[in-house]
Amino acid sequence: MDWVDLPEAMTSGRQTLTFTVTNVEAGHTLPTSDVERHLQITARALDDAGNVLGTRMERIGTLYKWFPKTERVEDTRLSPRETRAFTLEFDAPARGNITLSLHGTNNRISPENFAWHKLEGDRWRAGCSSTRARCARFVDGPTPVL
Repeated sequence: MDWVDLPEAMTSGRQTLTFTVTNVEAGHTLPTSDVERHLQITARALDDAGNVLGTRMERIGTLYKWFPKTERVEDTRLSPRETRAFTLEFDAPARGNITLSLHGTNNRISPENFAWHKLEGDRWRAGCSSTRARCARFVDGPTPVL
């Protein structure tokens, strides 16, 4: 996952930035294994004070309806070597810094089913099994992205 063609500087006003998620090395759809396994991708833009200017969340994986009859509702897994692009929109302030973050988690079970199965406890905890983050920063003036 990565940001695409970030500008070296931003002006105030509406911004639309693109990020991609790619199944680079797996020779199968991603994610795979557990039927509830899914990737949660979150893109954010923050101002100097840490206020959220914009957020985009994408869930990549399968989604099932379990009751009363089991059926697959959605399948958004990535095929081998597939790249998918998404956009993040936000209003950039006239002054100050903007911090961009791109964060991914690999989840084995949905939060709803985790709670339904009462898995919280000594051996299990809510959360993700792995994370990866990419950050970029824009500062006043034509300063390059870090």
